[in-house]
This record gives sequence, structure tokens and C-alpha cells, in this order.
Amino acid sequence: MVSRCRGATARFDPASRRCGHSHRMATSTVSALTGPWLARVARPSGTVEIGLRFCPDGSVFIVAGGHGAGAWTRRRTGFTYHIREPMLDDQGGFAGHVIIRQAGTVDGDAFTSRGESSVYDTHGSLLRTVAIRITAVRRDA
Repeated sequence: MVSRCRGATARFDPASRRCGHSHRMATSTVSALTGPWLARVARPSGTVEIGLRFCPDGSVFIVAGGHGAGAWTRRRTGFTYHIREPMLDDQGGFAGHVIIRQAGTVDGDAFTSRGESSVYDTHGSLLRTVAIRITAVRRDA
């Protein structure tokens, strides 16, 4: 899986669930957020659990409970991130995509974020946007 990070390419290795890149951010934010997280995603239709991995280079991946890639950025009072998640139909074909946009804060081995998810059809037309709240706890690597 390949994701763009500020003009460079970041790679995620699904086998090791690790990512790598020479791009660096502020150490305190990187150490507080990077690594694997178990996240509960609360949306109007219910709550689901997913796995997220934030990488030191600013990339972020959905690694369990779905698939997706995006980027995160350190902010003065926390961080923001966005992920593009493809949707598949029952036969495994492309059925559209979801753009997840969140702003959050880290507190030790937990983070919370709020934002929205926009759902698009196969032609890129917006179908709906819903409010999303995510609570996450750090997982062992």
C-alpha cells in the first residue's frame, strides 16, 4: 500500500504492520500518536471497531475492520487526520468510497477525535455526510 506524504512516498508493509519513511515530525507528537490503536467509531448507524496505525512520516492506515490510507498532521492543540476508505459490494467490487476527516487529542495511551465521514458513490457524487466520534486505546505493536 502506498500513501503520499508531503510530496514523498510512504510505504506500509501489511505483513509487519509497520510503515517507514525518512520524513520526521516533532518527537513529542510522533511518540504520543505513532503506532497501532484499537478504535471505536461511533456513527449514527452504530458503533464499530477498527485498527488504526499512525506512522512517524505523517501517514495513517486502517489496518483492521476495513482498509484505507491517509495522512495526519500535528496541530498546536492536537492533531488532524483524513483517510480514504474504499467501499466494496457483496461481490468484492468497488462500490464507492468514504472520506474520513477528524481532529483529535492524545491523552497518554488514549485518543479521542471528532469529525465527519462523507460517503461517495462510484462516480464520485456525494451521497451523505455524517458526524463521527472516535475513541481509541493504544495496542501492542
